[in-house]
Amino acid sequence: MGRRARVAALGLIAAGIVAAPGLAATAPEQQLVDRYTPILAFQAQADECGDGEPYRPISVDDVLGNPEVTMNGPDGVVKTAPTAADLYGKPDGYYLDFPGNPLEPGCNYEKLGRRWNGDRNPVMYAHIGSDPGRPDELALQYWFYYVFNDWNNKHESDWEMIQLVFHAPDAAAALETHPYEVAYSQHEGGERAAWDDPKLQKDGPHPIVYPGGGSHANYYSTAIWLGRSASEGFGCDDTSPPSVRVSPTPILVPTDVDAPTDQYAWLGFEGRWGQKEAGFNNGPTGPSTKEQWFRPIEWQEQSQRDSSVQIPAVHYFGPNVTDFFCGAVAAGSNALIFFQDNPLLALAILAGIVALVALILRRTRWSPVLTEPIDAARSVGQILRAAFRIYRAHRRLFIGIGIISLPFGVFFTGIEALLFEDLLGLTRLTGENSAGGNLFGIGIGGFGALIGAAIVVGVTASALSSMAKGEVPRVRDVYRAVWARFWLLLSAVVRAGLLVVVLTLTVVGIPVAIERGVRWALVPQACLLGDPDEGPLRQSVRVTRGNWWRTFGLTSLMNLPAVTLALLVGIAILLLIPAAPIYVVALTSSCVFAFTYPYVGIATTLLYFDLLQSQPADEPSLQPAPAS
Repeated sequence: MGRRARVAALGLIAAGIVAAPGLAATAPEQQLVDRYTPILAFQAQADECGDGEPYRPISVDDVLGNPEVTMNGPDGVVKTAPTAADLYGKPDGYYLDFPGNPLEPGCNYEKLGRRWNGDRNPVMYAHIGSDPGRPDELALQYWFYYVFNDWNNKHESDWEMIQLVFHAPDAAAALETHPYEVAYSQHEGGERAAWDDPKLQKDGPHPIVYPGGGSHANYYSTAIWLGRSASEGFGCDDTSPPSVRVSPTPILVPTDVDAPTDQYAWLGFEGRWGQKEAGFNNGPTGPSTKEQWFRPIEWQEQSQRDSSVQIPAVHYFGPNVTDFFCGAVAAGSNALIFFQDNPLLALAILAGIVALVALILRRTRWSPVLTEPIDAARSVGQILRAAFRIYRAHRRLFIGIGIISLPFGVFFTGIEALLFEDLLGLTRLTGENSAGGNLFGIGIGGFGALIGAAIVVGVTASALSSMAKGEVPRVRDVYRAVWARFWLLLSAVVRAGLLVVVLTLTVVGIPVAIERGVRWALVPQACLLGDPDEGPLRQSVRVTRGNWWRTFGLTSLMNLPAVTLALLVGIAILLLIPAAPIYVVALTSSCVFAFTYPYVGIATTLLYFDLLQSQPADEPSLQPAPAS
């Protein structure tokens, strides 16, 4: 081909491109979409149906025209294998229904999503829009469609999105600049960040998004996130590592469709994309029904937070308020879902639990309440009530004893933070943690809590020993008594704790761990009040011999007052004072627990005295610890 011929051919091609309807007009939009396509970092899943995030954003074409899917209307099934044209114009009241029960998902939807999508690459839907009256600002949105939402709320289908906002009137102008802000959707709200904000992780111009496990709420980093409202999500989202990065294929869609024959006619569906259920388990509506679809700038300015609440991984003395909150919300949601799906069975189980608790409470004597002599024989119910009265009568003494646990909590929390932040480089406080780091952190925090609790119980036992002889000691006196046997107490508690942990980690040894844990429940009393030559672990086993269930019952109940009060105070601050930092919530709860934990020491020491009454006459007798 000659030079003139080549030039003519290129001219014809160029003319064809210009003449192609809409192609030249959409080119800047597609370029903009491709430039900023986000990267999704999902929690890794090693095994099918195992821990981790199994869902990936798929194409709606996997659902539409699928013979396993039906579209239901107000009067029942309308159509099997509905197409985009069938969905077009259908109002709320219509909904899609997948095989399976969303209230009892099991592994059904995970397998369903894999089977429907096959080996195809995940996709996302890009949408470019602006607000009426805001012609100089442009929003670039990426929408992700998941088969199932498997969180505290469970429903078929899940729509999530992120958006980038430009100071530009159109896509061509946006290509000449960069976004000034981004927003990630989270439940009914979301979180924004400036384009140059350090929390926004990017790979070149591509934002990195961390979807929460099960909920697919989008976050800026790995951590566990606390939600206390509908906009934050009520419960906890987990984006903990390790993560698997996925780059879905972007598909640019229009803002409006005006006919059922349109390729994207499904955007005109106003019904639900999943099975109809009560409350928050109902299937979601699609993108075009959301505020951010038509008013993206206003939505980002008015509905987005500047930050999310991250749960720190360090451990404090006493019950963990945030962990309890996360677990309680999840358990409550599961209970509500179970009741919704099996109301009669749920009521029967509840009635059985109430009857069992009533039976247990009736199997012990609660009166009379004997506070003197201290070393009298008592039933479990009498011990629990007498412990409360003794604490109340000498509250200044026992509050002073409880304070000793706080420095231990601060000390071990500081060591944990130092190790993870500076020495090991795991940066647990910022959420960039690992499974091994989590386990090590639990070990450090658990060790500190165990030592602090043992010292409080030991000091309390020493105080009651003095009171049994008619003396009311001062706080410093009982501290001195504990110091005289501190290393005996420390070594005994650590040995017992390590053995229980090792047995538990073997799984098959869990029953033995429980049995030994109860047998060693009185180790602090044995250290402070018993014969040091016998060995505290051996003496605790001897004292509880023949009274395992009694010891188990008391140790199960005695922590309730201290734990419950600490959790109630912490949860109240968490919910009623949203601006309160998490460490303030945790430290306040720890203080409450520290002041009330001597009650546990009183109860177990009363049990220790009671069990000594039943010891054979030739057994070693009670030997109080030296006063200094």
